[in-house]
Amino acid sequence: MNKRGIALIICYIVIAVLTILGAAFFMGSVSESNVASRYLDSTRAFWLAEAGVSQALVQMEANDWKPVNIPLTSLSHGQYSVEIVDASTIWSHGFVPSQISNRAERIIELSIPYYGGVLFVVGDITINGTSYSIDGNVIYAGEANPPIIPAPDNITGTVTYDPSITQLDQLKFDELRELSKAQGNYHDADNLSGPFPDSFWYAPGVPNVVFLEGPLTLKGNDSVHGFFVVGGETIYDTTIAGNVSVDGCIYAQGDFTVKGGGGALNVTGGIWVGGNATLSGGITLEYEASYMTGVQNLGMSNTRPKILWKEAHNLY
Repeated sequence: MNKRGIALIICYIVIAVLTILGAAFFMGSVSESNVASRYLDSTRAFWLAEAGVSQALVQMEANDWKPVNIPLTSLSHGQYSVEIVDASTIWSHGFVPSQISNRAERIIELSIPYYGGVLFVVGDITINGTSYSIDGNVIYAGEANPPIIPAPDNITGTVTYDPSITQLDQLKFDELRELSKAQGNYHDADNLSGPFPDSFWYAPGVPNVVFLEGPLTLKGNDSVHGFFVVGGETIYDTTIAGNVSVDGCIYAQGDFTVKGGGGALNVTGGIWVGGNATLSGGITLEYEASYMTGVQNLGMSNTRPKILWKEAHNLY
């Protein structure tokens, strides 16, 4: 009887162990299945976001590379949409199975840094001293002097080193010349000192385009406004000295120099430099998205801009 009782207890123990192992195996299988299902949903959401990117690039290429909105669009397994975040950034969303009841969402960010930085420099960038304030992104392709830009706390934005940038985006200079002439803002080689517009906007949504067939030199207490194209396809330098205020954007393929000696430069808008940039003295640069959008909406780009890609968000 004792042997039978022991055998019965052993049977119960074996059954219990097998039950526990079976339950663990079953739970593991369910968990693995859920993980695989979530991974599949996330992967599908990613490729839906990629579909949105592809559609956005097609529309942007046909629209002078202006950022676009794309409404919610259904594809197999889910939906995608594209939204403009700012003048230089769009987000493409992928949803599975739909935006309203999504199990997975992936977001891909496309940015066009030409319109996204308050200071875009193809060459070297030198900032002397620490008496400056930069509100916006800084992008440069050459060397930074000092190697670490001084007083980084004075920069509200990102500083990006991108050696793959070799030149400024080439614009439709002949059309910009004609537009500046029609607006009364054209300056030939004998008339480079102004007068310049007193507002960035020539008309609602349309910038004052100031085209100079030579270098731009600002000094004293100059206050200038508009989208300044310095030289167009010809390389000329820009020099600023004194308490100068710029309400707008400057495009110059040559060097850009702000001289010290107690002078101050205040720019609300953006600066694009094809050569080297040397900044000394009191400098305040502030990014203005509406000005960038106005310039971009002119549709004067001749070349496809450099487009940066990254994943902005992943719920998986």
